[in-house]
Amino acid sequence: MAHDMGAWLEGLGPGRAAFMMELETHRLHLRPHRRGDIDHLATLYADPDVTEFTKLGRLTRAEAKATLEDYLANWRNKEFGIRAVFVKSSGEFAGECGLFGLESSGDIALRYAFHKRFWGQGLATEAAYAVID
Repeated sequence: MAHDMGAWLEGLGPGRAAFMMELETHRLHLRPHRRGDIDHLATLYADPDVTEFTKLGRLTRAEAKATLEDYLANWRNKEFGIRAVFVKSSGEFAGECGLFGLESSGDIALRYAFHKRFWGQGLATEAAYAVID
């Protein structure tokens, strides 16, 4: 997976590249989102059960694409962001987890959203620990 990010990271400088590295846990692989993740995000954000408790709420594909562009800009400009989360054993996209800035206060917050079939397995907790560690 890392080979797709090489050109993108090249121009970001050493500090950013180190912070934006891909993360692994016992069960998960986490990486910054890419433009090619639109199908993953559109499906995730279309599920009202998944988005019920998120700030974004349920999104159309066009809104998901705009959100993805915001995520990419955040990585470029703020050096942190939301990561795509994959199950290592199957390669399945499970959801997302990462840090984002609260515009109102400037604080940093944790965000996560996972497909329902991955709920109740501790994956969000595992991903959150990897992101904040």
